[in-house]
Amino acid sequence: MEELFEDTSVNPSTVLNKTDQNVLVIDKAGKILFANDEAEENMGKKGEDLLGDYFQSNIDYPNEGRDDSSKNSTFHWPINKEKDSDFTEGIFWESNGDRIPVDFTTKPLKNDQEEIIGAIVSLKDKSMTTRLKEELKEHRNHDRLTGLPNHFKFRGELENYLNQDCCTRQGAVLLLDIDRFKEVNNSFGFGAADDLLTSVAELLRDKLSKSDTLARFSGDEFVVFSPERNRGDVEELARKLTQAVRDHDFRTKGRNIQATISIGYALFPDQGDSTDDLLAKADIALSRAKQSGRNQFKIFNPNRDSRKEVKSRVGWVNRIDKAIKKNNFVLYAQPILELGSDNISHYEVLIRMLEGGGELISPGKFLPIAEKFGLSRDIDKWVINKALESLPGAAANGLNHQFAINLSGQSLTDNELLDWLKCNQTLEEGNFGNILFEVTETAALSNIKSANSFISTLKSRGSQFALDDFGMGFSSFNYLKQLSVDYLKIDGSFIQNLPRDSMNQDLVQSIVEVAHRLKKETIAEFVEDEETLQMVRNYGTDHAQGYHIGRPQPLQSLL
Repeated sequence: MEELFEDTSVNPSTVLNKTDQNVLVIDKAGKILFANDEAEENMGKKGEDLLGDYFQSNIDYPNEGRDDSSKNSTFHWPINKEKDSDFTEGIFWESNGDRIPVDFTTKPLKNDQEEIIGAIVSLKDKSMTTRLKEELKEHRNHDRLTGLPNHFKFRGELENYLNQDCCTRQGAVLLLDIDRFKEVNNSFGFGAADDLLTSVAELLRDKLSKSDTLARFSGDEFVVFSPERNRGDVEELARKLTQAVRDHDFRTKGRNIQATISIGYALFPDQGDSTDDLLAKADIALSRAKQSGRNQFKIFNPNRDSRKEVKSRVGWVNRIDKAIKKNNFVLYAQPILELGSDNISHYEVLIRMLEGGGELISPGKFLPIAEKFGLSRDIDKWVINKALESLPGAAANGLNHQFAINLSGQSLTDNELLDWLKCNQTLEEGNFGNILFEVTETAALSNIKSANSFISTLKSRGSQFALDDFGMGFSSFNYLKQLSVDYLKIDGSFIQNLPRDSMNQDLVQSIVEVAHRLKKETIAEFVEDEETLQMVRNYGTDHAQGYHIGRPQPLQSLL
């Protein structure tokens, strides 16, 4: 031990005991000469039980490159290598009787004659990363609230079935929507609405056969993939499901709630043989069931329902999917003015789809389809990655503003994006503070419990949040106290005609007053002339955004 540290003027144990890494010093044979406090605690051994013990006795590692299989033999692998070695696969540390996956690093120690006399070994517990990856996979495939498969998982199972080389396959895709679900949310609160969702999910699951797949599609919408059923069977199933929900007494938060569902469905292979085609047709049939008075089920009717609409929806899905895979999006940025200082405080990042010939397609044309067909999370990831890649360039040009990034309702409430953010190597701890996430009021209120969990997790890392389109829901003020957001973006419909609409003037002033009482700042959208700017300034609005402040411009032009 003395030989290894003879020339040091600082006691190495003092230094090494201050790190949270597991650090060992071993001799050429692999005997442990020193273990820092962290290693002793995690190995469950101290003093004589550890020092002098062979390192090889505490770890399982690959046999490749070792001279023999005896753990107590000279530790030729990998201590005797002439350079640092890193091993991450197949390495397990035996700690307190458990086998823990670890990253394993060795740094050779040499004497004055450059002879290897031992090594410093560092081990990093990988179990937390492994668990996080497992959780990421679970959340990518399952809805957290109901435990059902989610949109992503459902699409995969349906596509696998449709791609089977079998001439007898038949069945249906059914979209189910809880009627007047928003009224339950507004009347009884988000807790009751969540309870209703889970209760409906359980009831539907009980009424389906083992061969059926039930998934939560989004919000208050479910989807069923029912194979090996003919048209009569599917109609009977739809009747059974609507009746079961209608006749059931749902009890939540001490109250009885009556609920009904509407169903739209499409048959395969008669009405479609692709996932997107069947979902588009089932969605059109669901809309007709809603329009017919709810608590009904409708089959896609090719003679009545628009073939053009189906073709358009499926076409958009293909275009969006292609744009994601081929990186055919560009980011624009629109400035947000802080009215107190008259300085730009943020830039909202806006996405455009880029198609052949340089044509730019506005997000209003493709984002609703992306949300409906489960592609919005991938778009969100693309935007976040590109925005993060732009941060160094922005800082180099003196642009130290926050980037405001819009999140879809799907990303906000299913936790898959949250887990992805935790695992994202690009998003370091310091970068969270450069991001202001914008979420729509509708998305946040559709599952307020999940939304709050998402918001609080990222706020703890430094990000801020804005509630977009605020004021559109009549229950907005009711829920405002329960959402931990930093900004309210006053919906543009209240601002566009502000100088000529006295009711909107009263509403905007009320929103600003309530926001300030709750310690939240306000952003007025769609400020398009000087008169409107002066009015929102006089009302005490904190920020303004719109063409009068600045039009969206390519993000690259700011870097």
